[in-house]
Amino acid sequence: MINYLNTDCFETMKNLSNIDAIITDIPYGINFHGEKDPNTDWDKFEKEEYKNFLKKFFEETFKVAKNNAIMFVFCAPTKIEDIISVANDWILRPEYTFYYCRAKGRGAKNKLKSLREDILCFTKIPDKKLDFTEVDNFKNIRQKENRPVGYALDSSTGKRIPQYSLLDKSFFITPPTYNSIAEKQIHSCQKPIILFSELIMLSSLKNETIFDPFMGSGASGIAAQLLERNYIGCELDTEMYKKANDWLNKIDNPSTREAKKLKEYL
Repeated sequence: MINYLNTDCFETMKNLSNIDAIITDIPYGINFHGEKDPNTDWDKFEKEEYKNFLKKFFEETFKVAKNNAIMFVFCAPTKIEDIISVANDWILRPEYTFYYCRAKGRGAKNKLKSLREDILCFTKIPDKKLDFTEVDNFKNIRQKENRPVGYALDSSTGKRIPQYSLLDKSFFITPPTYNSIAEKQIHSCQKPIILFSELIMLSSLKNETIFDPFMGSGASGIAAQLLERNYIGCELDTEMYKKANDWLNKIDNPSTREAKKLKEYL
């Protein structure tokens, strides 16, 4: 069951429970302005306002998640301190934190270009472990068939090398991993389906339920469908919600080019 909702996630969470995993790309609070979705008021916060938003986010997600749930949260490195300070009962698991390095960085006149985003891992219980079985199997099949999901840059030679899993290390993903016909970009902050896929495999089993409070393009929902998980995603912006639904409908139609390309992923 894939369920996209054009709602405020905080209202939706009032009626949710028993969520197995939460994977979401929250507003970063950096006043980001994107070309794909120019109405980016959703990312404009004053400092204390953003901390209050984060506090509410952690409180409400904790209520809807199962006791053994895992949560992955994409965030800007400059906001990690704010996030950790209000995480409340969620337990930060630094041993399971990953780094997503974009092929295209955000430029700025007075600071270094931003190429890195952190994916913080939280659990409700301190001894909860990620299950790498499905990801390792995925990687082994990819290597055997020589079907890399992307490429990394070898820092010693400057040459690109095939990447069969996105969660091995921090590396730069090269196109067309996230900007091809299989993943046309409809949201300025869109993340690769293959990246969502690996996070879903680490945090859940087939037929379990994934929740994304800020689904944007719905890439996390497409990943959940490909991996046979249930999914609930919230998107407050009506136009983006419509675009996400259109993309999902194309994937549901096996005759479309996008559907055929995405079936090659997993």
